[in-house]
Amino acid sequence: SRSKKKLIIPKAETSRDRTLNIDEEERLLRACEGLQTYTYERKGKEIVAEREAPPDLKAAVILAIESAMRKKEMFTLLRRQVNFERMVIELYPKQTKASTARRIPITARLERTLRELFDRTKPEPGDKIFGGAKNFDRAFRNACKRAKIEDFHFHDLRHCTITMMEEAGMGEGIRRNIVGHRSERTAQLYINPSQDVLDNTRVKLNEFREKQEERRRQQAA
Repeated sequence: SRSKKKLIIPKAETSRDRTLNIDEEERLLRACEGLQTYTYERKGKEIVAEREAPPDLKAAVILAIESAMRKKEMFTLLRRQVNFERMVIELYPKQTKASTARRIPITARLERTLRELFDRTKPEPGDKIFGGAKNFDRAFRNACKRAKIEDFHFHDLRHCTITMMEEAGMGEGIRRNIVGHRSERTAQLYINPSQDVLDNTRVKLNEFREKQEERRRQQAA
């Protein structure tokens, strides 16, 4: 049934490496707001309609890009798991594919996004940050279409994070720990990152993002 649809697709974890360039990411985020065009069929006729994008779609996309979280992790994430004091997201074992707890650094852009989201939605500590949403698949597909981005899935946002971490100079062990890539073959690469390691990771990612933004501004000039 629809309610039992899996949020984690093992094949998608390994078979795709599609990422976004700076221009595509900017277009996608713009397309996550405002009116979206929907096409559907009714009584044999194609119907074209417009509808506002879900208000949390952009926040969900930014969370996916900045954290490499999987859908199950994102859409079961509670407000109490977002720790602004330590600047980390703390995932419970039951939420993760590997059934192990994980801590993810909150970057500057992600902090701004989450604070704006919480200011608007006012979640209690035990509330899911995206309310009752299961996913934003349809709205995301429409955003990609509006942004003229082809062959791109929501799960591919995770590959954007992994690529960003690699380009920012993060070691393989810490990358695998943060994004939750674990297998028997790579288990020896895992470490339990200290707060200092997570803080350093956040600094590297913020610096990398700032360089990206500077390049984008130069290209637009």
